[in-house]
Amino acid sequence: MLLTLQNYSLKVIYKPGPEMYISDILSRATAQCTGRGTAYQWHAICSLQQINQADYLNVTDHHLAQIRQHTDKDEHLQSLKSMALAGWPYLEEGTPFTVREYWTIRDEISVQKGILFRGQKVIIPKSLRPEMLTRIHSSHIGGDACYRQARETLYWPNRQAEIKDFVSSCTTCNEHDLEQQKETMMSHELPTRAWQIVSMDLFSHRQNDYLLIVDHNSDFWENELLPDLSAETVIKRCKAQFARQSQPDKVITDNGPQFTAQFKRFVSEWEFARQSQPDKVITNNGPQFTAQFKRFVSEWEFDHVTSSPRHPKANGKAESAVKIAKNLLGRALRDSNDPWKAIVQWRNTPTKNKDSSPALRLLSRRMKPAIPVANKLLKPCVIVGVTDELRHRKQLAKCFYDRTARDLPELEVGETIRMKPLPGDHTGLWRLGTCLQKVAPRSYLVDVGGPLYRRNRVDLCVAEQTNQNTPYTHLDELDHSPGLRVRGAELRQKEEDDN
Repeated sequence: MLLTLQNYSLKVIYKPGPEMYISDILSRATAQCTGRGTAYQWHAICSLQQINQADYLNVTDHHLAQIRQHTDKDEHLQSLKSMALAGWPYLEEGTPFTVREYWTIRDEISVQKGILFRGQKVIIPKSLRPEMLTRIHSSHIGGDACYRQARETLYWPNRQAEIKDFVSSCTTCNEHDLEQQKETMMSHELPTRAWQIVSMDLFSHRQNDYLLIVDHNSDFWENELLPDLSAETVIKRCKAQFARQSQPDKVITDNGPQFTAQFKRFVSEWEFARQSQPDKVITNNGPQFTAQFKRFVSEWEFDHVTSSPRHPKANGKAESAVKIAKNLLGRALRDSNDPWKAIVQWRNTPTKNKDSSPALRLLSRRMKPAIPVANKLLKPCVIVGVTDELRHRKQLAKCFYDRTARDLPELEVGETIRMKPLPGDHTGLWRLGTCLQKVAPRSYLVDVGGPLYRRNRVDLCVAEQTNQNTPYTHLDELDHSPGLRVRGAELRQKEEDDN
């Protein structure tokens, strides 16, 4: 039509309908229907009038009658039915408050045999929602999956929130909870000199036990072969390393028994003498870092920071160094080489994305390697800018790590929690308990029955109010159960009002 009109130069003038006399009269003079119509036309009209969505619900007639019955008893849905049949007001303000939440979907609501529909979705009466929630979550799939299932067939206001609350309060799901969302990276403070902050850990390799101490500033690590795992042996090796390297300001360890009482006296005496005495020593929570280690800490006077058990990330510096040490020892022993030569070679190797080696950053000189080297390269050479470079690397790592991480809310003392299953617990059940104390950032002391446990926040989750004791109400029983408990947001609000 547009191509045909291109041959003409048209002038379009707007006129109201009452002024367009000819076209207005012709539009009102509709042609009269002649004849009685064919059999096909009458059949099509009859079939169209007989289509009813209620006839196509995949439920028994008995349950269909119950849905209709409880729809009739629901005052809000009765008001909604009247609005759907009689027509909605022109403005939302004229809509009764009880059905105002349906205003945005008013064009989709219909009434079929006494049952309300939103499109092809059944609008569930309030008294039937508890069982619908139970049916939706009968296979104990996640909250999002339950909502995706329900949104295709069922509808009621605030449906998604109620499904989420119901799933989060499911006892079975809470006992078999999955891993929690990882939290944002929390880095240790930056050292300003070598051997100021060190991390410790114990590891075993081919039936031999070792103590590993790693410097946070240079990445230089020392490992000591231990004849036994007693606290006295660990403390003797620590003293030898601190005398050779430096007395640290902070020592980070795990929470083992070797790093407690006796080690604390050592810390107090030495005030955190092999490299230099460090200012801080960081270990995990292993048994070597508890009772006697506490006396060691007290004697040598350095800060002793322990990490949460079963959370190696908190002592990641030591864990990373242990991985490197095991790799070097394993390959050297396999080739019948001297493992100490392998360690010297690693210390002389420049770190990835850096221009200096751990030995150069700690000792300000290269160690004599097994390969030819000029004498000039073995002379002292001070490396500057180590702290700034370390700060940049930490900031960059945190930036990328935090993209998929978020902080979990802190736990309150006395709050009911669930703890991640213990190692060897094949049931996989998260144990119910109580938060007793906040020991350190993201680290809590909890009671789950029996001994007390210290755990990181990612191993603890808030125990939602369970619906295990809420009676299951079948459709056949709803006529005799007027006092049904409504889960989700309404139940929570009611309990807050009662308290």
